[in-house]
Amino acid sequence: AERLDRQQMIECDEVAGHLYGLERAAVTRVLTLPRVGVTVVTPNAVAPLRALCEEHGRRLLTVYLDDEPSVLMARLLERYRHEPFELTAHYARRALQLLVHHERWRRAHDYALVGSGSESLDTLAARVRHTVREGRVIRHDRSVEALH
Repeated sequence: AERLDRQQMIECDEVAGHLYGLERAAVTRVLTLPRVGVTVVTPNAVAPLRALCEEHGRRLLTVYLDDEPSVLMARLLERYRHEPFELTAHYARRALQLLVHHERWRRAHDYALVGSGSESLDTLAARVRHTVREGRVIRHDRSVEALH
């Protein structure tokens, strides 16, 4: 398989010498379809993903899933327990990012919806469906923004 470089990615992380992330060409293909695309990214990818959506006349609805740093760290360490030793540096880097940047991530963008650890994913998914169906976002400060 052809190895992608960082320029071909919207967001990427290197794990054991391989790049993983969101490939620009794949997103562009999805944006040409008459469907709603869904992806999971870190806050670092929001701005370039929003720009790519705008280039294709599409709107990006951002949802930030948050939880207490201790809960996020516990989840990260639980995943690490089941990984090979070679990925130690990757998990150490992710843990450091979590400790240093958690508060900045939440404030990094004007997210349309913010989910918390006390909210189930089903409830959050229902909020997203309602938002898309209504064609507008009611933000946490009670302001309203049209999606189109």
